[in-house]
Amino acid sequence: MKLYFGETVRRLRLAAGLTQEQLAQRLHVSFQTISNWERNESYPDITMLPVLAQLFGVKVDDLLGINQAENERLVQEIIDTYELETNHHRRWAEQRDILKAALKHFPDEYRLWVRYLRCMLRTNNVGTVEERRAFLPELEPIYENILANCTNDGIRVEAKQLMCCIYHSISAMDPENSAAEQAAAERIIAEMPSMRNSREHTSTYLLYSPPGKSDAACREAIMETLFLMQCAVHHLTHALKLEYQKICGNPQERSQLALDTNTREHMKMMRSMNCIYDAVCPDGDYGKNYAQVIYNWNNIALWHALAGETGEAFEAINRALEIAQRFDALPRESTHTSPLLSGQNFDKFTQHTSGSVDGESGMLERQRVLLVDRYPWPEAFRDDPRFAEMVAQLSK
Repeated sequence: MKLYFGETVRRLRLAAGLTQEQLAQRLHVSFQTISNWERNESYPDITMLPVLAQLFGVKVDDLLGINQAENERLVQEIIDTYELETNHHRRWAEQRDILKAALKHFPDEYRLWVRYLRCMLRTNNVGTVEERRAFLPELEPIYENILANCTNDGIRVEAKQLMCCIYHSISAMDPENSAAEQAAAERIIAEMPSMRNSREHTSTYLLYSPPGKSDAACREAIMETLFLMQCAVHHLTHALKLEYQKICGNPQERSQLALDTNTREHMKMMRSMNCIYDAVCPDGDYGKNYAQVIYNWNNIALWHALAGETGEAFEAINRALEIAQRFDALPRESTHTSPLLSGQNFDKFTQHTSGSVDGESGMLERQRVLLVDRYPWPEAFRDDPRFAEMVAQLSK
């Protein structure tokens, strides 16, 4: 069991308004002894524990942090369940309610608060603009509490990112009446660190680390750079998503769509991004980027089909299916073999790559649901014998 003696002594000392020197004088020990205790580099003689407990007005168990150790176990259990359920099953609403109940017992646990913010963002993304605005009076104080009291920079920055997304989800739906939300998001962005100040960028300089540690940091930075590039491409091609939603809402428009110059440029961006993935992962080992590569090929296929370019559409679908099949064949825990990423591990069950739609289904099952039930293929494309053959193969 991990003890939290050092952290507890420091917290109680500060709450009592004592310096390390003052506490040392009361206990008739050296200043360095107190410093060592608070850094968990040494512990007092067992006979000293009742004296310390009486001085601070606490029980010995509290002094040792035994209750804190049990609380840490419970909090970590909640976090582990959250990561499993939201990454694999996408049960955002259920986890939001679980976190809300847990926070009544752990009101100062900011790891839970930031996950609660993320759940609220995900569940509200399906609501109307009025519903999303209605949650701001609850979410803004949570955000301000994290900024004011949390000492973990990673959690603080994540909270900033989430609040930006929450404000953006409102302004994107109601741009004419969302000047306040847009301005709030821009203020937060202006306060956030640049890429050069990020963990990934800084860790690549740790050349003094033990052998291999710096290499791992560099490979993680490469992975995060790929993810950032994918996000940028996704937002650059946002017009495709808007047109896609329009077509989904109007089935009569599914017949055939002439791709304008701008749309074709967006498709080129997706193809270029997949070329980058192939350059970094020449052996087709995409790791936690599998889902993104497949996403790009699916969208390329859809837009070729809507333009009546059937051959190109089936070529893109087949690329997506081949990659999905390769992903499903991987063991749950895999290790990268691509040169720039070798040694990086990923768990396809807990990463955002499981491809699950329901339950424990894999990437091919996700492809079946998307291709058969979700994508607005034109009737001519659905009537092609190759489409029926593809559906039959996926349904086996």
